[in-house]
Formats: sequence, structure tokens, C-alpha cells
Amino acid sequence: MATHQAERVVASGSPSGGASLGTCVRVAGGSGSSTVTVRRAGCPDVELELPVAPNRALAQRLTGGYRRLSWVSIDARGPGCQCEVACLSRRPQRVRLPLAAALALADAAVPTIVRVPDGA
Repeated sequence: MATHQAERVVASGSPSGGASLGTCVRVAGGSGSSTVTVRRAGCPDVELELPVAPNRALAQRLTGGYRRLSWVSIDARGPGCQCEVACLSRRPQRVRLPLAAALALADAAVPTIVRVPDGA
């Protein structure tokens, strides 16, 4: 069984730079900030420090009318993270979300893809 060591990264930088994809394996939210552990293939885990805490009420309010949530995408390359959820109502669609709602969905075990800056 492999053990995963995580390195810490503060989410900021240039959105035009390169990035790698990973899956969110853990969200730890405190008062006003969150730590997201991202697992990437063939690389050590990365812990992203994000300046927002998960907001379950906001996530419920924004996604409560959908039949199914397929996945969440968080792009943490730039100073402002861009997030969206793929969902199903009458037909499949993608909806932009605030970071706090996306973190709450990731914490609620919705599959989450995270784009982290290269060098992280």
C-alpha cells in the first residue's frame, strides 16, 4: 500500500500558466479558509490553501432543484478560482458556482476534478 505525502500550495498565480489535473480526496474547512487535498497521477498529493470555507446552505440553494450532480470542476490556477458543476435537470448542463458552494459539494462526496498550477 502506497503512502501519500502532501505538499502545501497557496492557490494563486497566473491563469495562463500550465496546470495539471487531480481529484479532490479531502476538504478541511475552517473559519474563513479551506485546505483541499488533491491526488494527481504519478505525483505527490497537493494541499491547496483556499481563502473560502465550504458553505453547505449555499450549495443546497444553488443545486437543490437538479435531479443529479455528476461532477464538480475547480480551476485553482488564478487568483479567483473558477468552479462549475455538471448536473442533470431535464437535460445535462453545466452551471457556474461560487467557490464556497463547490467546496461544500466536494466535501459531500460529489466527484471533484481540481486543476492546480504547474509546479505545485
